[in-house]
Amino acid sequence: MKMSMCQRVVAAFALMGALASPAFAQKPQPAPLPDPTGKNVPILEEAGDHSIDVSGAYMFIYDLTGKDDLPKGFLSAVAVHAGPNFGFVGQVKGTYKNGGSIYDYLGGMRIMANGDRATLFVEVTSGLSHASGATGTGNAWVIQPSAGLDWFGEGAAGIRLQAGMVLNRNAGVFDKQLLLSAGLVFRK
Repeated sequence: MKMSMCQRVVAAFALMGALASPAFAQKPQPAPLPDPTGKNVPILEEAGDHSIDVSGAYMFIYDLTGKDDLPKGFLSAVAVHAGPNFGFVGQVKGTYKNGGSIYDYLGGMRIMANGDRATLFVEVTSGLSHASGATGTGNAWVIQPSAGLDWFGEGAAGIRLQAGMVLNRNAGVFDKQLLLSAGLVFRK
């Protein structure tokens, strides 16, 4: 039985969720600190109290519109966490094939579920794409919903797995591409 690309992505996320579930065990919340104004101020959960993360990854793109793949790519991202479960993310990514290149410059929001060693996230980014090749150059608007898993050991370095859909608006039509990436993430 041959699986479609969509079925493979769903199976991969189901496997990531099954492997990550022990990392999301409940841990006790610290008691709120008294505020001089008489209100209680909650302490941010330790696992989600990271102000920034930086990542770099290998990226593979499968073009669902043209039924072609772009096997050489990179994805770099910086996220600033505004709280334990919310942040802002900026991305630069590039793909290369047959002497042509596509670069995307994106920004957006991220929602996170933090565990002891793992963080599941969903993000929506949007921005500009610039393509160049033998047939010329062009720009497009990009919307990219994606989800991923950061898995950390004892230190600040971890592994990131991410998948998403890249929607390029070109000549009034959205071209659809499947994004898969794997790389390293560092949090501070």
